[in-house]
Amino acid sequence: MDKPDRKNAKNVDTIGLGKTINISGSVKGLNNSKGYWEVIHGGKRRYVSGQYGKMV
Repeated sequence: MDKPDRKNAKNVDTIGLGKTINISGSVKGLNNSKGYWEVIHGGKRRYVSGQYGKMV
């Protein structure tokens, strides 16, 4: 997503199931009790809903 707000963000890309990406941090954001993972994807700061990722 382009911002950490599940209801008002735009979906900018999809990460395939089981794919590993680097996480740059986590943020609380809006409209999601699990928070968001902050990632750099395609040279831009993006956000993944917390329930869809985990640290490995």
